[in-house]
Amino acid sequence: MVLGVPHTFGRNLVCVAVMVLSITATCGVTKLTRARSLAQAATIESLTEAIALDPDNAQYWMKRADLKHIAGLDATSDLLQAAAINSLDASVWIQLGLNAERQGDIARAEKFLLRAATVSKLYQPRWTLANFYFRRDSLPEFWRWIGEALKLCPGACDAIFQLCWRAAADDANELLGQAMPDNPEVLGAYTQFLLTTNRLKPAETVLKRLYAGNLLPRDQSFLLTAADKFLEAGMVEPALNAWAALNGTTRSDSGPREGNLITNPEFARKPLGRGFDWRIQEAPGVSVDRGVKLLAVFFSRPQLSTHQAVWQYVPLVPRQHYELQFEYRTSGLTGHDGVSWRILRAQDSSVAIAEATMAPSETWLRESVQFTTPETVAIGRLSFGYSRDPGAPKISGSVVTRALRLTKLQ
Repeated sequence: MVLGVPHTFGRNLVCVAVMVLSITATCGVTKLTRARSLAQAATIESLTEAIALDPDNAQYWMKRADLKHIAGLDATSDLLQAAAINSLDASVWIQLGLNAERQGDIARAEKFLLRAATVSKLYQPRWTLANFYFRRDSLPEFWRWIGEALKLCPGACDAIFQLCWRAAADDANELLGQAMPDNPEVLGAYTQFLLTTNRLKPAETVLKRLYAGNLLPRDQSFLLTAADKFLEAGMVEPALNAWAALNGTTRSDSGPREGNLITNPEFARKPLGRGFDWRIQEAPGVSVDRGVKLLAVFFSRPQLSTHQAVWQYVPLVPRQHYELQFEYRTSGLTGHDGVSWRILRAQDSSVAIAEATMAPSETWLRESVQFTTPETVAIGRLSFGYSRDPGAPKISGSVVTRALRLTKLQ
């Protein structure tokens, strides 16, 4: 029994040591929990208490620095302490740089911001540096860091593009020459920005770079927007180029073709309602349906006095001779209904360049009309519809049309 005493004593001593360590650990956890609770209160006083409990937590120093800045107090010491704890956190150096800039210490601000770009290879330090140099009117450094930021742009780059246009004083080539990377996604985003802000000539320049370098991004939906915007502005060549690129074709094998200037002339696919494809505009008393290589339009009451049921943009050459050909048959028309295919001015659809009216016929008829474009017209509208005289009876019946061709004449 005597021999067992030391053994029992040793075992008890170990138990006591374990209990002490357990209590110490529990106290440590309690302190950290208390510190987190204080930090969540988000006041200078509560964060001061949190820092006293957990002085090695850089985030607490950063939060207190933010609150000091809001209160108009100097936060430099807090930010420096956060940097000392975690020197690899770029956000700390960014805040130190911005803090120094606010205080007018530009050299120190630049040093801190460059340090942020050194410890992090991500987007935010580069974007911050670009803004810093923009505020300093240091354009060489601005363009350098804009280029670095664009290489890492997280997707929504419009803020970068807006800043670039402010720096370039509306010089469209400045951004392309100074900073724009040959990155299809970034170039596509820039094109979309230019189209959205109605900078169509610069958008045309960027698109030429995309085509020439085979740099079209995976998402090419902006090309449809480009075609629409160019057409609305009367810019036929860039519209044709965007349309061909969207369809993965060259001009020679994509509608509008040199042989037949009508896109989707047989209505073989559902019209997009955009670009050079058909727009279908149903209205009360007018409905449209596609068949096998044909288009059917049905008329019933009530009706507007005039309506373009189907139309598309067509490229034209000023002072050029053309011929429009088509086949049709009718049912229920009286002969005075004003149903026709027309070539209209794109910018003023109330003005007809040519018109081919359809007479009643239960059997297929072939019709054509030749015309010469005015000197100022480069884009037209090929339109199927009707125009009734005021007080004329409303149309009843249907028209089916097919075999559409619009070609140049020698």
